[in-house]
Amino acid sequence: MTKLESIDIYLKVLEINFEKLEELSLTNKYPILLSRSEEKIFHRALRVIKETGDFDRITELFGPATHYGYNWCQYALFQCWDDIPKNKLYKLALEVYFVDGYNFPKEAIEHIRELRPDDFMIDLPQKYADCEELTVYRASTTPPVFIREIPSEVSWSTDCTYALDVYNTRRQRGERCFLYTGKIKKEDLIGFFEILGSFEIVQLGSVKNVRTISYDFVASMIEEEAKYELAKRKDDKEKDSNPTLLDSVNKRTEVKKEGLA
Repeated sequence: MTKLESIDIYLKVLEINFEKLEELSLTNKYPILLSRSEEKIFHRALRVIKETGDFDRITELFGPATHYGYNWCQYALFQCWDDIPKNKLYKLALEVYFVDGYNFPKEAIEHIRELRPDDFMIDLPQKYADCEELTVYRASTTPPVFIREIPSEVSWSTDCTYALDVYNTRRQRGERCFLYTGKIKKEDLIGFFEILGSFEIVQLGSVKNVRTISYDFVASMIEEEAKYELAKRKDDKEKDSNPTLLDSVNKRTEVKKEGLA
């Protein structure tokens, strides 16, 4: 399959997604279907982006926060896919996923995996430097009876607090939601990003040992972590206010030097 053929598949998937959203009467909230004049402007903007090579503006011009709404940023990316330099395509494709990931085609995620540079883990937070695998969490609408499908869900978080926030948001909307945890090897990450202070990862089928966890279990983990951080800050503060023996010796040495000067 050529890249052009695979991009045509992405566009067909997006068309199906548009039909689903229209059936769910969401198009009034997210203006996905464009008028003829709006569509002309969209393609004119794409043509300018291709001519100038200014592909970084795709998310700025077509992201969900703009007039176009959900999925048009993806559409723009796939229209420009073959024109984007390979050294930029990995980061840009991830960025589009981050801002417009609703119904992002799994085929595109597989392509992003293939685009990973050798040093793609260079920006991993230092606290994960010595870890071979990460513990990750996800709030999902998929019930536990279909737990085998959970590893194919793309976005996971290393922060259980973020997963719990997503869980609470969905429950407040009246949606069913379930909490899961699992393990993933660092080498199996497709990408990662930071959102609201939480470290989010992108993966596809690589999370192992997936199991359900209860709301109370996650809440107690968060509480214990908060207690630990509070105790650590208190301990650090006490260390700062109580100098060590070495600090005292150094201070006396400095005083002697000043006296001899």
